[in-house]
Amino acid sequence: MSPEVYADTYGPIAVLPIYRNFIEGIFSQNATLFITLIASGQILSGIFLLMRKPMFVLGVIGGIVFFVAISPLGFGSAFPATLLMAFSLIVLWRRVPT
Repeated sequence: MSPEVYADTYGPIAVLPIYRNFIEGIFSQNATLFITLIASGQILSGIFLLMRKPMFVLGVIGGIVFFVAISPLGFGSAFPATLLMAFSLIVLWRRVPT
C-alpha cells in the first residue's frame, strides 16, 4: 500500500477536525516519515512489553498513548476497541509484579 492511501482513507473519517486537518495537511505531505515514526514507536512499545520493569512500564505507557491517540480516528481505528486495549494495558500493568 502506498503511504498516500492513509491520508485519503483516514482523513475523511477522522472524528475531530484537528485530526482531519493534520492528516490532510502535513501528514499527507510527509506520509512515509510519519508512518515510519508510528511503526517505530509500536515496535519499541512491543519490545518493551517483553522486558522487565522499568522498560515494561515504558512499553505500557507507549501503548496506552498510542491507543488513546488513534481513537479519534473513529471507525478507522476500530473504535472503541482502541480504548479497551488501552484499558487492558492498564490492567496488565497493575498485575505484573514489581
